[in-house]
Amino acid sequence: MERILLSSKKTGLHDKVLQIIYLHMDPILPLPRLRMLSVLYHVLGVVPAYKASIGPALNELCLGLQSDELAPALYGVYSKDVHVRLACLNAIKCIPSVANRCVPQNVEVATSIWIALHDPDKSVAEMAEDIWDRYGHEFGTDYSILFRALSHINYNVRVAAAEALAAALDENPDSIQESLSTLFSLYIHDIGRTKIKSSKYYEEIP
Repeated sequence: MERILLSSKKTGLHDKVLQIIYLHMDPILPLPRLRMLSVLYHVLGVVPAYKASIGPALNELCLGLQSDELAPALYGVYSKDVHVRLACLNAIKCIPSVANRCVPQNVEVATSIWIALHDPDKSVAEMAEDIWDRYGHEFGTDYSILFRALSHINYNVRVAAAEALAAALDENPDSIQESLSTLFSLYIHDIGRTKIKSSKYYEEIP
């Protein structure tokens, strides 16, 4: 079933497989919830028309998640599709620890929400504001995941990460110098990799 749903386009079996999944939704059953969330985020990105049925399924899955599962559940905010990012954030609010405003401090969780908070799409950023308020902790000065997000495959994530980093540095000006040094090192590293790839490409040309 998972192979069908992870297809890059809709197949004739998608509807039947999804119906089977929906029949087994329960906030108490021991389901592979994070794996199911990841698959459904993918399906929603491939077939936006499924939003009406997948949205409630995401909510149901999140009802059974523990606080230590919040970080991977936020994977959807890195999607290139606005409707997937919105569906993810909407579902995240159903996680008991988020709904009850008792989320433990976690840099992965903080970074994902902080990136969503600076999403180029206003509707995503606005929804993220509520979740950030429920998170209830300061962002801090650990920018390691933000640095990685600057080279994310999706353009919207790179833009959001850049805005998020700028906002974080504005709140913590004492970390600017060290952050600039890190960014410069990452830039030099990426330039080096690009040159190696280019030289190999030209070497292979007959």
